[in-house]
Amino acid sequence: TVVVTREGQEYAGDTAPLYNFRQSAKDSGITTIQSIHNQYNIKHTRLANLLGRGSVSNFESVTDTIDDAIGYLAILKQAIEEERVVDLTEKALNHKIKH
Repeated sequence: TVVVTREGQEYAGDTAPLYNFRQSAKDSGITTIQSIHNQYNIKHTRLANLLGRGSVSNFESVTDTIDDAIGYLAILKQAIEEERVVDLTEKALNHKIKH
């Protein structure tokens, strides 16, 4: 999607859209999906804190935080969909090899 492509370019430059998330996950010993989910959780927690204190922030507005959270959810969705495609492809190949 457009959001995922734009967000991915911001994070990965000219490499694959999810490259930085994959690399971060590898470096941390977690999955790409867990890495992206962690980033979303940071924004979710920030949003809760902003709303709890009346939306006052010197660094980032509530709407910016919501936009970032939406971006992370879109990236998370893409990662889940890509993983599903890889799983289905591997299952199809394994089935074909067995028969």
